[in-house]
Amino acid sequence: MKVQCKRMTATIGAPEVQQLIGLQGAGELVVFMTLGTYSRDALALERQRPGLRLITGEDIVSLVLEHYPALPERWRTIMPLTPLLVVADTAS
Repeated sequence: MKVQCKRMTATIGAPEVQQLIGLQGAGELVVFMTLGTYSRDALALERQRPGLRLITGEDIVSLVLEHYPALPERWRTIMPLTPLLVVADTAS
């Protein structure tokens, strides 16, 4: 597996994703993570290319929230989160 991470919030285009694909071995998974988003062309590459996964900043937040309870205590200490209850807009 190969992973490329970018902490920029800009849109990542197909050329950046193609550079990572160029490093992909046969049957290997490659992951591109960014705090930003991806262009349409980059997303089209993901749909066409087996073993390519593009993860956005929004995806990262969702994954952390989903898996937070299962994180080791060490990581939860570094990144403490407190649950917050909010009344839904649909409440009557």
